[in-house]
Amino acid sequence: MFEEIRDTLNGKNKRRARKNVATGVGLGALAGAIAGLLFAPKSGKETRADIRVGAELGAEKARDAAKKAATVAKEKASEVKEKAVEVKQKFQKEKNETEEAVEEAVEEVVETADDVKEDVKKNAKNLKEDVEEDLKK
Repeated sequence: MFEEIRDTLNGKNKRRARKNVATGVGLGALAGAIAGLLFAPKSGKETRADIRVGAELGAEKARDAAKKAATVAKEKASEVKEKAVEVKQKFQKEKNETEEAVEEAVEEVVETADDVKEDVKKNAKNLKEDVEEDLKK
């Protein structure tokens, strides 16, 4: 999943789709040229017409492949965006929960510190009174 996000952000999916389209166009043109040469016993006009038809078919197939690749790329990009939003929301929720837990823990520590402070004051007062009383004797 992270690789898809990274590839989308880096533009690798678009480059890959363009590369596939260019490969399809090239192979289609090559196949048309080879087909024309294989059927060369025809006249020059017929051979050129066959090459033109083959090239048009190859170009049409390449356009179809390009459209299909673009559609798939858009769908994948949309899926990646949705996943990224889900992950962001999950992390945000966990962050908020952690912040709340930390705030509660801090409040508890402060309350406990106040209680300890009061106990120390009482004990110090009692100790002072005991020492003063012992000194009077």
